[in-house]
Amino acid sequence: MATGQAHPPRSDVDVVLLGLSQATATAVAARLSHRFAGLCREVAAGAARLEDLEGDDDEVHGNRVFLRHYCVLLAGDDVTAGWPPFPAGARAARGSNGDITLRLRGWRQDAGSLDQVDAGLDPAPTAGERSTRRPPRTWRACSPGSTAA
Repeated sequence: MATGQAHPPRSDVDVVLLGLSQATATAVAARLSHRFAGLCREVAAGAARLEDLEGDDDEVHGNRVFLRHYCVLLAGDDVTAGWPPFPAGARAARGSNGDITLRLRGWRQDAGSLDQVDAGLDPAPTAGERSTRRPPRTWRACSPGSTAA
């Protein structure tokens, strides 16, 4: 979400590329990071497939919420055109944080030991804290031939 708190050149830019491979996304990110090194710390790019927006499970819902509310279209077809606003709620939180229980174990291991975690040094947010945080504004680009899901 755009908050006006980006600090060139320390902030980063995230890009979602629909319909392209992860290898292409990685190459695009490297080129953009180099090209805009004076404006941002890095450009990170992730690949997504149009199929990731099809279906009705929580993960698909989370992907749609993310694209509809937290991204700005830079190029290509707007796959969110015609999508209604998605209300905040448990389903959106599950879609955004569905893997949080899997990640918690890793965060605890990264903290050093369970003794440190029990002492209050756990850097992992609780599911409630994570689901209420606003994600950073993400810029997305669709491949020129993509169509709405």
